[in-house]
Amino acid sequence: MMDHAKAWAPGHITGFFDICDESDDILKKGSCGAGFSLSKGCTTTVAIKKSSTAIPQYFINNTADNAMVSAKVITLFFSRLGICVPKGLKIMHNIEVPFGAGFGSSGAGAFSLSLALNKLYGLPLSDIEAGQIAHVAEAECKTGLGTVLGDTVGGIETRTAPGAPGIGEVLSFPQLRGTTLFCCVFGPLSTTSALSDPQQRQKIREAYGTSLQSFLRHPVIAHFMLVSRNFAEQTGFITNEVRIVLNLFDKKNIPATMPMFGEAVYTIADISLKETIMGIFAQIKKPHTLFESTIAEQGAHVIDEH
Repeated sequence: MMDHAKAWAPGHITGFFDICDESDDILKKGSCGAGFSLSKGCTTTVAIKKSSTAIPQYFINNTADNAMVSAKVITLFFSRLGICVPKGLKIMHNIEVPFGAGFGSSGAGAFSLSLALNKLYGLPLSDIEAGQIAHVAEAECKTGLGTVLGDTVGGIETRTAPGAPGIGEVLSFPQLRGTTLFCCVFGPLSTTSALSDPQQRQKIREAYGTSLQSFLRHPVIAHFMLVSRNFAEQTGFITNEVRIVLNLFDKKNIPATMPMFGEAVYTIADISLKETIMGIFAQIKKPHTLFESTIAEQGAHVIDEH
């Protein structure tokens, strides 16, 4: 067995969605909707060091962390193989996207970890089975429902049936190069209570039905942005700070919306508009961070270093 392995999974933004968590089978729980994978994501390295401790060590961007979702992936993976967790296991996540603000960081970490573990142990599982482990870990930890399925492909995607990879259905629409995601991030958006409220869930379901039909008629970036903005308006997720920034984009006639879920605003535009977009972001008074990425051309995969 090799002493380390690496894998990568994209960051992911959802534009519109529906919650599909009624099934008793966790592999069939998920979300439908549309989003896109980012060329910035998470690279995970798994290594086995000489050690007397059976407790894995987790690092996120070189800082020790309890990494709840990663720990769940470890438990599920070795249980699937029917062996004990080895001593000296070290997991290093290098995450390039903002945390907890709708960029799919936990899903990318879970998926890249599962793929790297599978590579380290000689590929006993298929990529789909490794993806299913990541999906279950996210669902059990309540950090995501549809991100892992979306992470299997590049470009803009639609999840037309919910569930884990191999169970849910996903369509990919590759996009032309030259466009970039520009985003300002205020921080996380608390959605737990909203998503458990029956009236809010009904709003989401109604908005999703018209959104999916509209997007599939014209699955390109410009239309995705329009449909996603309409979804955000219809569901009432737009906060006051997000509204202020959206108004600035509207004045410049540049399509913009918010990720589901994060208090942030993004646009996908030609690089020639960067100066104008940065001028918009410069007007924001509330503390924020800026983030840029192109759209990924492929989904999660093992990194072959040989």
